[in-house]
Amino acid sequence: MLPARHKWSRSRGRHRHGLFTLVDCERRYKATDFVDTVVYRGSDMTKGRSFFARTGIGLGLQAQRRLAPWAGVAVCAAAVVFWGVHTVFAAQKLRSVTLTAVGFVLFSLFSVLTGLAVAALREMRRTPPPAGLEILPADYKVPYSHLHEDPPEVRLARELEQRRERLAVQQKELEMLEGRLKRKLEQREAGGET
Repeated sequence: MLPARHKWSRSRGRHRHGLFTLVDCERRYKATDFVDTVVYRGSDMTKGRSFFARTGIGLGLQAQRRLAPWAGVAVCAAAVVFWGVHTVFAAQKLRSVTLTAVGFVLFSLFSVLTGLAVAALREMRRTPPPAGLEILPADYKVPYSHLHEDPPEVRLARELEQRRERLAVQQKELEMLEGRLKRKLEQREAGGET
């Protein structure tokens, strides 16, 4: 008897193979390898890297650089070509209605985004930001995280220094208390001798 996890993964595989019911076995398995490699792994990688890539080329919400609209048009146009080719591939080679529909929806979405990027490019050319305008000032220090500005090593060194200062103050207070105690003991001994 197979464990439940294995049964689940086998049933999931059957549903995925159901996308390619109109093609022969050889094409089906080639297409599933393609889908596994490009779609699943590629989407994981793209999702993980896209935020940093968009921020790096200046396509964040505060896109003020003069090249940001050009980069937006280039990225969206590349996506239109990518999804156009994949839609044609899914329609002609795989004969999969589902993949063709998904590819067409993404092709249409990126076509609209390309239009918006072209409109942003026109707007930026009409009213450009002042020269030298950057998103962050040159002396801006990037925080370590949203909780702390400094990395743990710097915070630890700062805490150790504060503890040393407190320890030095406590040491002085202790020396003062010892001095008082000695004086009182000496006064008692001097008063007891007479």
